[in-house]
Amino acid sequence: MIVVRRLREGIVAHFPIRFSEWLMLFPAVAMGIALRFQQDMFSVTPSFAAVARWGDETFWAVLLLGCGAMRLLALVVNGTFAGFRWSPHLRALASVAGALTWAQFAVGILSAAVFEGGTWSGVVMYSTMLLAEIVNLARASGDIQAGRGVDREHR
Repeated sequence: MIVVRRLREGIVAHFPIRFSEWLMLFPAVAMGIALRFQQDMFSVTPSFAAVARWGDETFWAVLLLGCGAMRLLALVVNGTFAGFRWSPHLRALASVAGALTWAQFAVGILSAAVFEGGTWSGVVMYSTMLLAEIVNLARASGDIQAGRGVDREHR
């Protein structure tokens, strides 16, 4: 019970400042689940034509769920063990993984919009998620530079 309380208190205390990171957990997990259960998603619209050439729905589902798990771990560690030296590094790593993944979707859907009759709405949405991850990476990098997350005995 003490562990659960510590987890809850740490997450609640850090939630406002880490809101955009928690927010980006949703599309990674939700899209991963959607791709896992709609195995024909890429064939329904030409917007996913390029993304489908790079990997099938299962590949992208595993990648996105992995990004979501990495982000969740980083945020739980950050909230619960605020003095953990590598906490901002974990958050930065999760943001890099998210940014690279959303960049692939944004570029693939842009390519499909330009060359294969795909829609532009996906370009807007996936590039917005990419930009959010870049902001999250900048914040985590700022925390690394400021020495936040450094073990107390190393201060």
